Amino acid sequence: MTSKEVSALVLDCEEYKEKDALVTLLIEDELVMAYAKGVGKLTSKNRILTQPFSSIKVFLDQKENRMPLILHGHVEKFYFRIQENLVAQSVCFVLRDCIKRSHTTLGVSSLLESVWEAFQTGEANVYTKACLCMKQLLENEGIGLYVDGCVNCSRKNHIETISLKDGGFLCSECNANFYPKRSKQELIQYYSLMRVKEDKFELFNETYLFGMDDFLFLGNWYEHYASTSLLSLRLLKSIKGFE
Repeated sequence: MTSKEVSALVLDCEEYKEKDALVTLLIEDELVMAYAKGVGKLTSKNRILTQPFSSIKVFLDQKENRMPLILHGHVEKFYFRIQENLVAQSVCFVLRDCIKRSHTTLGVSSLLESVWEAFQTGEANVYTKACLCMKQLLENEGIGLYVDGCVNCSRKNHIETISLKDGGFLCSECNANFYPKRSKQELIQYYSLMRVKEDKFELFNETYLFGMDDFLFLGNWYEHYASTSLLSLRLLKSIKGFE
């Protein structure tokens, strides 16, 4: 038996057969579905390794033509407060669902864990971090917002709004009062979001403050341009409606 130790984020755990489970792991830049044998038993030592919102170190038995098997490991950190907050769960489920549907998870792992950490500690900029993670997902899929000028005429001045249908910034002439105008600060924030590089993520999180509406907007963007429907996004919208 050949085993390999990996660090992973547990995104999802689904019951399989009577006592087993299929666990979705984000391992660096790779999404892996692993088989967890017997974790449905209360006495299972590996049960704790299958909790969503956990950062774990685990040994996987990896063989050709077979799903990786979880052998043993330990939990490095469990972000339990996410499970105590319906909004936090829903935001994290939206990110999880996007990750599971994406063609690549390049650069997503550390951003996702920063969101988990922000919810765990109650950081004020949690939605900024969530939007940054969503931005990375959009960028990976090649469906990010066009922010280098007006998406229709390429004009770089008199930018006044963002159009989901058109794919990015619109100037006043192309918008023609069709979409509501956005403030200069909002437009600067979205420009900075789409242009920020990895070495500036920390400064970005300290500089800008995004909210749930921004995260919902980016979630709608992902749905529209990835041609998918996210049940988790609809749930978050319904929760927002009851606030």
